Amino acid sequence: MPAYNQNFSIPQGDDLTVDFNIDPAPLEFDTLTGAQIIWAAAPYVGFVPGVVMLTKSGPSSDIIVTNPTAMTFSLKLNRADTLTRDPDIYFHQVTIISAAGKYATVTLGTMTIEDKI
Repeated sequence: MPAYNQNFSIPQGDDLTVDFNIDPAPLEFDTLTGAQIIWAAAPYVGFVPGVVMLTKSGPSSDIIVTNPTAMTFSLKLNRADTLTRDPDIYFHQVTIISAAGKYATVTLGTMTIEDKI
């Protein structure tokens, strides 16, 4: 079951690192070793997500596994990710694919892009 209300905010055009802890881990997922992590964001359309507008996958320079057995990783957002996005509330989710090919959505929440003065 995914962790709900994993919400965060980022000022438009800023850099930000968001830390994730998958707890409790889905059944059959005891490590992030060899796993693929996919993060996606989409605008809210009513109260449902619209078309995906931003994705990152890893392990990579954007998604860094910080402790594979503790199921923790960091997502790096950079200036270009939000600079041209309208300040608004966006839906985001994280899906992992284990080394054995099992899929699990582990995080659901909102990303708020804040307007700057």
